Amino acid sequence: MRKLILLCLMFVANIAISQAQNEGINFLQIPLREAFVKAKEENKQIFIDCYIKTCVPCKYLMKNEFPKKECGDFFNDRYICLSMDMDEGDGPAVRKNYEVGIYPTFLVINPNGTLFCKEEGAKCLSLKISFVEQMKRALDKASWNKQYKEGRRDSSFVKEYITYLRNLGDNNLPIVVDEYLCSIPETQWVKPENWNMIVSDVNNPEMATFLRLLTYRPSFEKAMGRAVVEEKIMTVFQEDFRMHKMLNIDFQKRIEDLNLLDKAGYKQARLLADCMTIRWIINEKDTNRVDEIINILDRMKDYANRDDRMAIIKEMVRFEKMANADQRQRAVQALSALRKGMSEADIVEIDRVIRRSR
Repeated sequence: MRKLILLCLMFVANIAISQAQNEGINFLQIPLREAFVKAKEENKQIFIDCYIKTCVPCKYLMKNEFPKKECGDFFNDRYICLSMDMDEGDGPAVRKNYEVGIYPTFLVINPNGTLFCKEEGAKCLSLKISFVEQMKRALDKASWNKQYKEGRRDSSFVKEYITYLRNLGDNNLPIVVDEYLCSIPETQWVKPENWNMIVSDVNNPEMATFLRLLTYRPSFEKAMGRAVVEEKIMTVFQEDFRMHKMLNIDFQKRIEDLNLLDKAGYKQARLLADCMTIRWIINEKDTNRVDEIINILDRMKDYANRDDRMAIIKEMVRFEKMANADQRQRAVQALSALRKGMSEADIVEIDRVIRRSR
């Protein structure tokens, strides 16, 4: 009798385990070509879990996430599901065709073979969300992107799309904002919703929107007020320089724009142009233009503000490595003259530059 009861309990347990396993994603053991046939017949997309044997997160998901009922409920009725080793069978072809290089990667493919969604990495583990939630976010993004890529441009959709990308922190946001604003007359840019978009999302001096803002600056100043427009333009230039000043990029166009703004009376334009000039010459190691740096140092007395003077001095990093002895001596003389009236902390910084230049 005891043995019979034990056998019954084991039978019930096995059924429970089997049911639990069947509750998760039903990965079919079929070739990819057969999956495409099935997808067309059932009018479904194909979901592929792309993994390699050495991928630890892949193993974790396979063991702990994919068997969950939540995953089964979401994937099984919507997709033809495959789990595929990228080193075996159809794997290498999938890896090549869909440019799989990070593991895990999850593909959602249309029945005609085109890619609908590609989600890389086990973000659910770091974000502490379910795998289903991770894929819902990825699929939602793919749906928005698909509509925009296919040409949907009605104003209400584009504005919602921009809000979606902004909340997501997506890298495509500046592109979409640029295309939208350039599709409407500049006279509409001063509308609050459009100007707010410019303030929050136009942050690259090479964006077409920003270049138009510079071109039609007087009109915007008249409509929005000089201070508002000046703050936006200078903030873009300042942040761009802060982020890229140590990179070997050509600052010439930015400096030309700043010189024009300086003539128009923009307060910080001359200072920023001087800082860019120094940094650009030093980055390029252009020994033929060192005298331009010396000239900037000679007229630093024109900057009455202590912070402005120190901003220029801080750009002198590596000057001593590209200037000759005479140029270094002239720089020392100009810097020494600045010590008068400066704070003790500032003098320490100036002396540090002087020591490097001797």
